[in-house]
Amino acid sequence: MRKANCGFRAGDIVKTRKGVVWHVMLALGDGWFLEKTRFGQVRKRHRSSWGASQRFVLVERPAASVARRAVRRGLGRIGPEVYCLFDANCEHFVHDLVYGEAKSSQVERLMRGLGVLAGFAVVSLVGA
Repeated sequence: MRKANCGFRAGDIVKTRKGVVWHVMLALGDGWFLEKTRFGQVRKRHRSSWGASQRFVLVERPAASVARRAVRRGLGRIGPEVYCLFDANCEHFVHDLVYGEAKSSQVERLMRGLGVLAGFAVVSLVGA
């Protein structure tokens, strides 16, 4: 993980804390990000629209050609889009722009955790 609040280049994958989850965005440069909101809207948002104390973390800096392609693809998707926490959230969106595959490590961790809890529940019931 990189230093928080550093300068971001177009195509950088950036995250910021939003409650108990990370909100993942694609940097566009000059303080602008491309984000997918929980209301199903892909939009550009400036860093200044968050509070002054909001911290941003560089997750990854893709190769220049990959970053340019991700920004082009992202700008072409501005507007309404389906949102679903489990398969079409902000992290899925950015991962799809950069890698061509919608993925969310946060959802994967959640599902693994739920699987472990379900396993404990079954063991508890069987053992009772």
